[in-house]
Amino acid sequence: MKRFLIEISGEVTKGDISDALYHGLERNEVDWTSYNVLEVENEEASQ
Repeated sequence: MKRFLIEISGEVTKGDISDALYHGLERNEVDWTSYNVLEVENEEASQ
């Protein structure tokens, strides 16, 4: 398993990221079995 951290600024939802990841992997014919998108609270916004 590999883990990647992606930081995105703007009006992006967890669903947007999930859809983009799924379609990108399929389009590029990547051999994958599963993925998980975890939304974490922005630490700067909570201060």
